[in-house]
Amino acid sequence: MTQKNIEIVRETVRSFCPVCPKHCAVLQTFEGGYIVDMKPDEQAEEEGFHADVCPYKKGSIIAKDLPLNPNRLKYPLKRVGDRGEDGWERISWDEALDTIAGKMIRYKQMYGPESIAFGLGEPKSLEFALAQRLATAFGTPNVATPGYICGEPRVHSMVYTFGRAFSFTMAGTPKLIKEPYPKLILVWGWSLVHTWSFQMVNAALKAGANTIVIDPHSTGIAYYRKEEREVGGSEADIWIKPKPGSDGCLALGMIKTIIEEELFDKEFVEKWAHGFEEMKEHVNTFTYDDVERYTWVPKAQFQAAARMYATTKPAVMLLGNGIEMTSTALQDARAMNIMKALCGQVNLPGGERFISRPKYYPPGRFFLLSKIGRKPDKAAGKDLPVAMESAYTPYPLLAKAILTEKPAPIKMAIVLVANPLITAPNAKQIYDAFRKLEFVVVSELFMTPTAMLADIVLPAQHMVEHPGVSYWISSIRTYPRGAKSPGETWADEKWIIALAQKLGLNEYFPWEAERWEEVYDFWLEPAGMAFKEYIEKQRGAQPEALPGHEEIGFGTPTKKAEIYSETLKNLGYSPIPMWEELLQSTAPYMPTEEYPLVMFNSKDYPFISSMYRSVPGLREKSRYPRVGLHPDTAKKLGLEEGNWAYIENRQGRIRQMVKIDPKLDPRMVDVAFGWWYPEQQSNLHGWSESNVNILVPSEPFDVVTGSMQTHGLPVKVYKAEGG
Repeated sequence: MTQKNIEIVRETVRSFCPVCPKHCAVLQTFEGGYIVDMKPDEQAEEEGFHADVCPYKKGSIIAKDLPLNPNRLKYPLKRVGDRGEDGWERISWDEALDTIAGKMIRYKQMYGPESIAFGLGEPKSLEFALAQRLATAFGTPNVATPGYICGEPRVHSMVYTFGRAFSFTMAGTPKLIKEPYPKLILVWGWSLVHTWSFQMVNAALKAGANTIVIDPHSTGIAYYRKEEREVGGSEADIWIKPKPGSDGCLALGMIKTIIEEELFDKEFVEKWAHGFEEMKEHVNTFTYDDVERYTWVPKAQFQAAARMYATTKPAVMLLGNGIEMTSTALQDARAMNIMKALCGQVNLPGGERFISRPKYYPPGRFFLLSKIGRKPDKAAGKDLPVAMESAYTPYPLLAKAILTEKPAPIKMAIVLVANPLITAPNAKQIYDAFRKLEFVVVSELFMTPTAMLADIVLPAQHMVEHPGVSYWISSIRTYPRGAKSPGETWADEKWIIALAQKLGLNEYFPWEAERWEEVYDFWLEPAGMAFKEYIEKQRGAQPEALPGHEEIGFGTPTKKAEIYSETLKNLGYSPIPMWEELLQSTAPYMPTEEYPLVMFNSKDYPFISSMYRSVPGLREKSRYPRVGLHPDTAKKLGLEEGNWAYIENRQGRIRQMVKIDPKLDPRMVDVAFGWWYPEQQSNLHGWSESNVNILVPSEPFDVVTGSMQTHGLPVKVYKAEGG
């Protein structure tokens, strides 16, 4: 057959982009088994799915690059030589899984099941849930996830205040919306454009909503349009740039204004709030000057924001990951949720509502927590009530347990969808812990710094390379087919099921490895449909608004919105956010003569956390890590755009390239997060050269959730050698 006689078959499939939690609806074009195009599925807007893909179109770039990327891991590998050296031997999947199962059984017999730890990252499909299920079935409570600085403080602040999931849902899309839009949108520590669907917010802005942005840098909603002008950062109606780490104190200052000026919703507070008098009494223990001193926000500005929020209904307050970067994150977020309760911004049409989860297997049941449970006395995070309830351990506490062998020896770790050497606080401690482990398994797309420390590396498929489901951010999305994947890569779900069966856990893993997709049928049982039927009939599901508190009440012990949390009181913690406690995330971290600047960190938008730096189409958009400085600060330090500079504190030193940012507070430093260098063959791909977590300690931490002080740390910046 000649070349001109070969017919090229193209097929377009309706799916979703799996790259970030937004999961935009897309049309994937396949040719020869590969994805050659991915564009927004505009028809999905009529069905209630967002199709507003990110400005960088990451999904399309990644889907087209991954299967053919020469640096992909293609076969299971066994380490040859010393740990950390780039020496590997190709092995079969059978040998890899037999070795892993043998090690797990041996360590369990010698030290107990808790001697095996799991390290997980952000869920992509069901690999996170299956790994949690495997950990429970095997008997280990030591499962590290990023929940302590990504999600859990916010979620539990809602639970302790309202007793239910509570969110700005506005289920659907602007074409289907049946409610009024909010009149005010307050965005606190959240870059919505790149991490959440900004379409509904944009529609609200076009309808006339005002904005308050609380964020030290101007990325919050900078891409939104209102009357043909940018809204976000300096273009917001009010832009507050608090000292990093002081968000809780700022929230208390706003609460003080709302109470003392009697701006609170008197009817709602009298009928539906518990603990108003205690909060009213507590705001007398600090002054507005105190708030201004420790937050760097002028009194007139935070009071103006408090008045606007209290007197504009409906208003929504969107709390992002940025507020979870302190050692008081739970109570910081509690203070923000208390503002919602004080102002009666609860269950209003167009505002924040109680929401329901779509029908799928509840995580607690799927993780086997209710059926088997876990023994917290041997868990590295045993003293953290939220961590134990939510089946996670903070990575730094796991590292500490490995190094000290308390509360129990940990000899082995299995890591997937995670790169903790780059993403977890106190990176040096993480490194030391992984070096001490006797056996490490990592499943990855590429050889990462964490994978370099493994004894066995498993080649993973990406979500664009296999059918799947996603359930993160309380929604369901289905992915009907995958592109060709290189070599002998497997979906994480497949090898987890195969490993469970080698461990004799068939009772809890009844699916065959070669038919591993049947786990999706099981997971969707509550929806009354198997996976393929679900794809044909529904494709996905959104959270929906529940009846309001007038009908179903609040899910708290008092059945009211708890300003004063009876649950926290019973656990032995402060029932209201206390000024002296929240002050601990800012007062000890004031600038000094030696360290005159205060840092926070932000993620490079072409990437997701530490991922995809091996993808050329994304790397060309951000070649190097950039540390943001105000022009006056840079001039004082003798630095110019493009210079390499050191960022240093008592914890360590890294280097990044200078980026001049005139919108930044001159006292602040914006350090890029998640950086390593795939092109560097030495020093675990340059893991410590530009990694912000070299600068971040693991103590103190929040006594309820385990959150840690990653923002607000004093540093000094100076020109690097050869910079």
